[in-house]
Amino acid sequence: MSVSQDPITLPGNITFELTGHVESTLTGMKAKIKLYKNILFWLPIPCKPPLQCDFDVCELMNHKPVCSITNGNFNYLKSYELFETSISHFLINGNYSANVILSSGGKQVACVKVYFNLKAL
Repeated sequence: MSVSQDPITLPGNITFELTGHVESTLTGMKAKIKLYKNILFWLPIPCKPPLQCDFDVCELMNHKPVCSITNGNFNYLKSYELFETSISHFLINGNYSANVILSSGGKQVACVKVYFNLKAL
């Protein structure tokens, strides 16, 4: 997994690239994200609106109603526009980590830990 911009700026654009190999076809994929901000220690960030931590992977990939990743190698590239927020820049700016757990059919199929920086403009 790679992210095209460091630091990630708000507002701005971000591009994710995900490459991998799957042994069997995955359908109905879900992603659960746990976010942390480094403020001398890794502080968990609660999932409250507007922050969302549970995702339908098919919706993110715009592959509804049929969505599957067939066995073999895959590559996924997607850009998203990030909007300005009303939250204070002081609270947003900093170093973050995210634990991403992917599941298919209710079973965990992958886990990724990502580190990134956010900067509000």
